Amino acid sequence: MKYFKRLMITLCTAFYFCLSSCNYLNVDEYFADTLGYDSIFQNKMNLQKYLWATAAFFPDEGAIWGGAYTPGVTGSDEAFVQWNTGEFPGVTFVLGHTTPDNLGTMNNWAQMYKIIRKVNIIFSRINECKDLTNIEQREILGYAHFMRGYAYYNLLQNFGPVVLVGDEPMNTNESPAYYNKERATYDESVDYICNELEIAANYIPLRVTVSQFGRPTRGAAYALIARLRLQQASPLFNGGSAAKTTFGGWIRKSDNVPYVSQTYDEQRWAVAAHAAKRVIDMDMYELHTVKSDKYTPELPTNVSDVNYYTKTFPEGAVGIDPYKSYSDMFTGESTATKNPEYIWGRTSGSLRSYTRHAFPVGLMGGYNGMAVPQKFIDAYYMVDGRDRTNSSDEYPYLEDGFTSEVKSFSGYQLKSGVYNMYINREPRFYASIGFSGCFWPCASTSEAVKKNVYVYYWKGASGYGASGKDKAVGSGDANNYPVTGYVMKKYVHNDDAWSVHCYLYHCRTYSSIWPITFYSKKEKEEKGNFGVTVNRRYNCYYKCRKNRE
Repeated sequence: MKYFKRLMITLCTAFYFCLSSCNYLNVDEYFADTLGYDSIFQNKMNLQKYLWATAAFFPDEGAIWGGAYTPGVTGSDEAFVQWNTGEFPGVTFVLGHTTPDNLGTMNNWAQMYKIIRKVNIIFSRINECKDLTNIEQREILGYAHFMRGYAYYNLLQNFGPVVLVGDEPMNTNESPAYYNKERATYDESVDYICNELEIAANYIPLRVTVSQFGRPTRGAAYALIARLRLQQASPLFNGGSAAKTTFGGWIRKSDNVPYVSQTYDEQRWAVAAHAAKRVIDMDMYELHTVKSDKYTPELPTNVSDVNYYTKTFPEGAVGIDPYKSYSDMFTGESTATKNPEYIWGRTSGSLRSYTRHAFPVGLMGGYNGMAVPQKFIDAYYMVDGRDRTNSSDEYPYLEDGFTSEVKSFSGYQLKSGVYNMYINREPRFYASIGFSGCFWPCASTSEAVKKNVYVYYWKGASGYGASGKDKAVGSGDANNYPVTGYVMKKYVHNDDAWSVHCYLYHCRTYSSIWPITFYSKKEKEEKGNFGVTVNRRYNCYYKCRKNRE
């Protein structure tokens, strides 16, 4: 395997286009849909407010667990909750309660077309705004193209091939026949979206100021294109068996063309690789790292490549703390506006609030039910990069017995008496997973009794740190426990505590940033297929292996 140089891109989620650290998206009612268009295009201030008010229609995609417009992780094998409510569309989706006639919170079809209509109005009337300079007009048009492309992108991810309406600001009071338009194919949809983003990239800035954090840049446009082209090359959409099985009978009536290609095209991988390399060649992004210190653990002893012991990062593993380099990306510890790994990110209120579902119930003000399946746990590597099923003698994987000593590294503590299956694991495991015997510092709380607690998730656990089923039932919160025995601890800072006596409101999670796109090192696979996964990145100190979380 050859490495695809510093490959990037993992798209994680959506955004608000912010004008500054203040919330400029909460515009007053004057700029609602009812505002006369003559007034909107009277001057550039009104036009800019209309533009960014349009951006506010995009959802907070940091709501990946609940309240989201897509199933999110609770609709996959990454997380599971017992709460069968409309708050968790992934659960209702998995249980078969979501139907075309009952989409619940997942239905953002109309919302995206509202954005498209508003943007088309800008395109059709922007020349009426006489106090715009040429540079200002180009920038507004660039963001408008980005918004239109991103709206179609959201539709494509949720509903498949889209209805392309072109530049026409569609009327809202026509007969049903006026709106009866045929879907484009998947490939036509991708090409249209990529073209919109290409146009946007020519107009929007290469960089934005700190006060404009959240606005997309040229790199964001290129990253989205790379993501789409990779998806288009994948077996599900490129004539593979998955495409034939899933979409083989889905034919457009007007011309008998399959909505999803049933013919394999090798060149799509080259197109995807070129799109990714374009982001790399911008030379603007790099992996976020934290310098090693006396608390950084020693490198594993059985990694064959000597470079990892002798050379500094990125040629080797010397000089970085792998645990902090990874965890600080998501806990609020790093400064997002200065993080070179972020291509595009935003502050997410939903992400912040849903961390509460991971905290132990009662003990720290949490709901204790954001469970992680065992197969997800098993996917994490050992500390030396080996799969658990092929662990080494130096760092074995054992499902029998318990640890006999306390281990501390990078500010993390692994106590004695926990199951042996939780030792010798890679840094991402400890940064992401709460397991029985897991240590919760919760230093931000003012109540000493709630600090430095070991939490146990097994059914019959008793005592102060008990958070299993029996504890939940006995406390009258029968569903507030992780049914798998694990919780999603990612995005939770060690100092955080969801408690009324927390020093800071929501503690450090208040500043959690959701990375929409970020730079990531990936392995180039056979036939040019480089692995890109959602919300995954390399940042370990052993030899680079396939990213899995």
